[in-house]
Amino acid sequence: MGKIWGKDVWEKKSQYQKGISVSRGIVGLIRGKNSYIKNMKRIQNEVDTFLQQHKEVKKILEVGPGPDAINAQFFLNKSYSLDLMDVSPTTLSKAKENLGNKNVGLYEQDMIDLNLPKKYDLVFCLGTFLHAPPISL
Repeated sequence: MGKIWGKDVWEKKSQYQKGISVSRGIVGLIRGKNSYIKNMKRIQNEVDTFLQQHKEVKKILEVGPGPDAINAQFFLNKSYSLDLMDVSPTTLSKAKENLGNKNVGLYEQDMIDLNLPKKYDLVFCLGTFLHAPPISL
């Protein structure tokens, strides 16, 4: 079996697959785009409820936004300060483009070697840890 995580894997995936298929993965391909978007709206409603209860949240980091940047757009529409972090430069570039090149910070890093120059009120990571390598303690 080949390598299933890391920069080279995600960069190749981002270069050869259309945006939303990278984010929604095989389950999304089976269930379809409409099901994926409906599920994302449900998750965003839950996140919105959380954010309404936590008015102190101003700065958000999204780890693994995917090139479609659906949740990033959700946060921007609510006027949060937003940075995106992903291991793939292609994913970050496509996400920025899909966001209409809005003012969003971009960090090309692997989430298992996180080292960012800023602090955040909220780190949003939806499904990204499913792609992390197993770690022995």
